[in-house]
Amino acid sequence: MNERIRLIETDTSVVATGHLLLLGLFNPRPKETIGLPGDISVLTFPISARHAHLFEKKYEDARFGFGHVELEDGPVLTMRFQLGDFQIYWVADITDPELWAAIDSWKRARRVPIMFAVDQAGRRNGYVAVVGIPGQTLPEEVHRDSDRRPTVDTWHAMASLAGSGLLQMQATSDIPGMALQHVLAGAVLTRRLEPFVHQRPLVKKPVVVKASWVPA
Repeated sequence: MNERIRLIETDTSVVATGHLLLLGLFNPRPKETIGLPGDISVLTFPISARHAHLFEKKYEDARFGFGHVELEDGPVLTMRFQLGDFQIYWVADITDPELWAAIDSWKRARRVPIMFAVDQAGRRNGYVAVVGIPGQTLPEEVHRDSDRRPTVDTWHAMASLAGSGLLQMQATSDIPGMALQHVLAGAVLTRRLEPFVHQRPLVKKPVVVKASWVPA
């Protein structure tokens, strides 16, 4: 397909950023993670005060999945978590060894621990979810050994996709019979991307999504 979708450029400094943290670094360890190995990665996501109410509800089902989006300069990995009627997307560098080490740890445990830092009345509260996943090889693993190195354009493209609203527009529910009410999106900031967070590309170019993208 030759059609392209151009993203609206966003202020990447205000895009929600998630991280990958080793469970063993948490003291005390969240009770929801008892039984998980200390070297498993915890996926994090910041929740603003205006979305804090989403964590005041009771939910009965959760799902987690992977996918990718084809950008003009190459694919990015997407991860999607659905809890009841809302979803959260993470956009990540598909060639990042830190990311794949985290995914390997989840596949071994067949579970993904997720921590949400929720801003409530000026305080940060941590909510933890542990969701099961299968341990099979992902189609996106063909990109894990790529020699492609990130640049400021890599981070700019990831953050622009996360902040564009496009992920929200195409989101569909993973839970049968459950209609989506809220969808949030952010980018995963790993160690090798940190130097680019406060940089701007020397030449601004449109961030373009190929029409043949595959959402998570």
